[in-house]
Amino acid sequence: MRDSDIEMGNPYEHSAYNSSTNLGVRANLLPDSMESAMASAMRKNERLTDKQRRKVVKIFIGILSFLVFVILLLFFTTRDVEAKGRDASKAAHTGFYYDSGFNMQHNWGSYSPYFDSGSPFDGISRSSLDGELTLPNKCELRQVHLLHRHGNRYPSGKTSSRMMKVARKLKHMSEPPTIESLDWLEDWEYLLGEDLLVGSGVGAMFTSGAKFWGSHGRLLYGNESKELLTWSDDINVYPNGTARHKPLLRTTTQSRMQDSAKAWAAGFFGTYGNPSTGNNPLDHYDLLLIAEEEKSNNTLASSLACPNYEAENAINGNLRSKAWVHKYLKDAATRIQSILPGYDNITATEVLALQDICVFETAAYGQSGFCGLFTEQEWRGYEYHLDLKFYGDSAWGTTVGPATGLGWVKELHSRLTQTPITTPQFGVNVTLDSSSETFPLDQPFYADFTHDNIIITVLSALQFQFTKPELSSKKIKVPRQFIISRLTPFAARMYIEIMRCEEDKEFVRMKLNDRVLPIGELRYCHEDEDGLCPLQDFIKSVEWALNKIDYDDICFGEHYHKPWEEL
Repeated sequence: MRDSDIEMGNPYEHSAYNSSTNLGVRANLLPDSMESAMASAMRKNERLTDKQRRKVVKIFIGILSFLVFVILLLFFTTRDVEAKGRDASKAAHTGFYYDSGFNMQHNWGSYSPYFDSGSPFDGISRSSLDGELTLPNKCELRQVHLLHRHGNRYPSGKTSSRMMKVARKLKHMSEPPTIESLDWLEDWEYLLGEDLLVGSGVGAMFTSGAKFWGSHGRLLYGNESKELLTWSDDINVYPNGTARHKPLLRTTTQSRMQDSAKAWAAGFFGTYGNPSTGNNPLDHYDLLLIAEEEKSNNTLASSLACPNYEAENAINGNLRSKAWVHKYLKDAATRIQSILPGYDNITATEVLALQDICVFETAAYGQSGFCGLFTEQEWRGYEYHLDLKFYGDSAWGTTVGPATGLGWVKELHSRLTQTPITTPQFGVNVTLDSSSETFPLDQPFYADFTHDNIIITVLSALQFQFTKPELSSKKIKVPRQFIISRLTPFAARMYIEIMRCEEDKEFVRMKLNDRVLPIGELRYCHEDEDGLCPLQDFIKSVEWALNKIDYDDICFGEHYHKPWEEL
């Protein structure tokens, strides 16, 4: 018996039982005269000739064939209509989820809101995802190095310009859309700003700081008391009880960077609530702002110190991305032109701008009417165009990208070995990094707030293998680990955790957005499903990486960069 028969009962079984029972009752109630008439009719039928019988059979078969034809016709017609309806719903759905369970927001590349992917890197056990900290047994946290991207923001640069251009053309369409679901376009206005952090970005950074306090801060400062659930200056002491300096946080002078760092600190230090208490956030920490301007040495905006980053053909992310955009949005341009006949000759690049408007309106307002214009596959294509851009600008699609990550790697080495930086190397700011006031070497945690590309350059400089495989602009590479929405969404965060385990052995574990990184890919670390590497082996791997790339030659030498060609 089928499961449905067990759960709901088989209606056909019950009907058959009831019918036979009722007929039996009725049979006993028939009068004798009716029984006699029925018997006479049956004898008459028995006298039908074979010719008549064959004629009746032919008629029956003809009727049956016609009914089968009608049923099949209705089936295929209905199926075709349903298929068209399903296709239409994919491009005109509501909300961020599709029937397949696909979530478009998790495929917006570097513009995705922060999320935990729930999928471990290759070689890492799935149990590593159980909780945010999950320290191995008999291990205690000793130090954490945090590299954090800013929160959700308004669009910037060429992306913003492209969006505004398309918005103007939408406002001057010669005729309205052909579908009623886009009637709202008549009153729609483009109101997005540029560059600045948006409200959801402030919230994401605050949440990150609060979570870091709960998962790491309490353990680093020995504050496991139930009576003290938030930061207190009283716990900021050395093991002998001597007071430490206030924690120093670092970021750049960009507005969204400063706001991100302050929002994170508000969550971590608990500096929120009633302003009348006079609780000044900077009473608990110092914030170092490093100039973000051309030719400045700033490891949190490191391409500015590498002149060859701007050299002709040095980076190729835009070329790779553009080639892919014209492929994956070709059909979308045709479809959207048909529903926006008044839009003057829409191109694939302009369709990309419509996707961008969806993404950034969602960041600013929580939703956008443009999101429903696109299919699941088109959003996967959107993700991939950003993968290509970062691969060609910051990973191993170019030589200058990984080189620009060496500055922060050098600072990491300095902090791990407690060795001041006194020699100009890798674009570090020696003036700042040689001073204990602006580059302390004895903090329980270090927090640097930066851009998405810097995280990618650091991963590449350390020689993580998933940053290396070539990405084609002709089709989406599957499978791959280089997926930007999983690596650097808004508010992305990388932790380098130093822990002491049994027998006083020290280990390093790296986590990116709560995913344990495959540290065994580094030069002197070995594959470990928990993502652990002995501290000294990790330091040797960092030193090897610093010597592997010739920063001075790549950034200042004379080079001819061959124009990128689509593979």
